[in-house]
Amino acid sequence: MRGIIMDFGIASVAGITALCYLAAMAVKATSVDNKWLPVICGVIGAALGVVGMYTMPDYPATDIINAAAVGAVSGLAATGINQMYKQLKEISKSRQRRLSREFIKKEEDICAGNDTKLYA
Repeated sequence: MRGIIMDFGIASVAGITALCYLAAMAVKATSVDNKWLPVICGVIGAALGVVGMYTMPDYPATDIINAAAVGAVSGLAATGINQMYKQLKEISKSRQRRLSREFIKKEEDICAGNDTKLYA
């Protein structure tokens, strides 16, 4: 399996994604509007893709255009990873709030004697 991953250059692409993610976190700490983060990550990724083509022997592109495209997609993946994390976190919070409301309602029903399921 390791040979297949290295044959496609996925390790180098993952490195670009990680570096773009770190760059996005640094930009978020500034006053730059968040709407520009995908553009910034795409441009940084494209630049890193071209650098990667010249410096990494297993890079999955052999010309500048494809190297920039692979890098840009890898950079944009960094914003997708961040959004996925945020949405999963929000789903978890939402589920926790819903379960908490259900538990409180059940406790109120038990205290009020309205829960017949316990006695059936």
